[in-house]
Amino acid sequence: MTAELRVLISAEHASARLGGEAALPLHYFRVMRRRGIAVWLVTHARTRDELAALYPCDHRIFYIEDTVMHRVLWRIGSWLPDAISYFTTGFLLRLLTQLSQRRLIRHLVAEHTISVVHQPMPVSPREPSMLFGLGAPVGATAQDASGVHVHRGDQGLSAMADVLELAPTQSPRHGCAVNVFAFDGLDPGLLVDRQ
Repeated sequence: MTAELRVLISAEHASARLGGEAALPLHYFRVMRRRGIAVWLVTHARTRDELAALYPCDHRIFYIEDTVMHRVLWRIGSWLPDAISYFTTGFLLRLLTQLSQRRLIRHLVAEHTISVVHQPMPVSPREPSMLFGLGAPVGATAQDASGVHVHRGDQGLSAMADVLELAPTQSPRHGCAVNVFAFDGLDPGLLVDRQ
């Protein structure tokens, strides 16, 4: 059943070096690959060197490059205290990256018949996301429930429902969702490395 599951992971960063939340997408990508799940990764080019060393010539990793606006916002944010820049220029940077990712993801969803897009960071369930209307359901890791939140996109969640037990819930993160589900019965073995 998991052979039919085709997952695209979208994250601002996918890096063990950066640590924290940035390690989540890398971990999910690594474990899903090992389990034989078809998985793609879309992340910022800042992590290209690390990912290229781990996965040389991997045609399923895609990078978003900095734009002029990325550089301007980063420069402004560098003059601000970290706590202020995170919620101002940092927030705008994350949205800008998601907008850049959105165009690529829509193309990849159509080209590779992606079952679900997983957005593991930011972990905060309250931060808005620009990843919607992609042609596939979008899942996001959240702290306000026991599992992963998913909202139904243009396609159903039948592939995920066959693998996981879904329970209805609400999430402020995906206010435009038609339906929101939490993978309350998530098999920890799906995303946890057993080695």
